[in-house]
Amino acid sequence: MMIRKVLHHPTYQVCTINSDTLPQQLDDQPDLIIIDISPHDPKQLQYIITRLTNDLGQKHYFLPPVLALTDFNTSKRQHALETGLYDLCYFPIIEEELSLRLRQACLTIDKKK
Repeated sequence: MMIRKVLHHPTYQVCTINSDTLPQQLDDQPDLIIIDISPHDPKQLQYIITRLTNDLGQKHYFLPPVLALTDFNTSKRQHALETGLYDLCYFPIIEEELSLRLRQACLTIDKKK
């Protein structure tokens, strides 16, 4: 998968999680969270962000940047960013664009530490 290729780096730990068991799978504080969101279920994004905020907020100091991979249409993009997402990356995913967005997110992470 292209996303794993972009994230293949000695300092990255990549894991795949299921939104149903999200809190249990995030024992450590992640530096970045990437989620794949269906455009057909906009409430899914709010549900995931709320769970992340509640669960990680109780265990750790801050919610890390959350990057969503999606094919939301234009009208849903603003709402998605208002939920607390750091950024959106749209399908079809362009490897160079994803790499740039990840680098930007890492700069945000470094400022928080």
